[in-house]
Amino acid sequence: MDFLALLVGPEIGPEVVPGTDEFDAEVALHDEFGKYAGSAIVGGAALYPSADAVTIRESDGAPLITDGPFVELAEVVVGGFYVFAADDLDTALDLTRRIPGMDEGYTELWPLESWTVSEELAGCWLAIVRDQEQDAEQGAVGHSPSTTSPVASLASVTDAVRGVAVFRPPSSATTVRTRGDEMILSDGPEDAQEAATALYILSAPDRAAAADLACRIPVGPKGSVEVRRMVDE
Repeated sequence: MDFLALLVGPEIGPEVVPGTDEFDAEVALHDEFGKYAGSAIVGGAALYPSADAVTIRESDGAPLITDGPFVELAEVVVGGFYVFAADDLDTALDLTRRIPGMDEGYTELWPLESWTVSEELAGCWLAIVRDQEQDAEQGAVGHSPSTTSPVASLASVTDAVRGVAVFRPPSSATTVRTRGDEMILSDGPEDAQEAATALYILSAPDRAAAADLACRIPVGPKGSVEVRRMVDE
């Protein structure tokens, strides 16, 4: 079974900027974690700072694009994600508590309905899809496993879709906080009112092109899509 660990924390300091010594030190810690987790890691990426993010919502039946990340998170942002192949939740939790650098943040651990990814992820952007609690619990529009394939609405640009993760309902998620050796668990995502429902990995030459692709992702009338640049690894 696949689990997605969505890493959320404060975005402060040079360590969030790729290319700096501080960022490289963080990468080294994650490399060590990768050696421990081994083949259990089946996906993941770090994200560039949220200053260049865009968020897309529906307004009068048309997409409304605004600068910045998902505003409800305010002082914390999504900094990256892992996808683990694990036999059960306990195994996924053991991997999650070992993710470095999360003492000041938290991780939302989601069991996935499906996870597909391309081998070529250079120059890609991450689209984080969120929806209101009722729609998210039922499966966001276009993302329910009982409906059409998640990439159906992007049929004309399928080559640009390099990966899709479809989440199970929010009631199946676990929020994980690690404080030293202590692991604190709570049921559900941190923001149950507008929970994540899916991730898309989109190949695009720049932010404008990525936003244009993200506008085609189906969401509920009160949903949103946050677009973030992925760090090439």
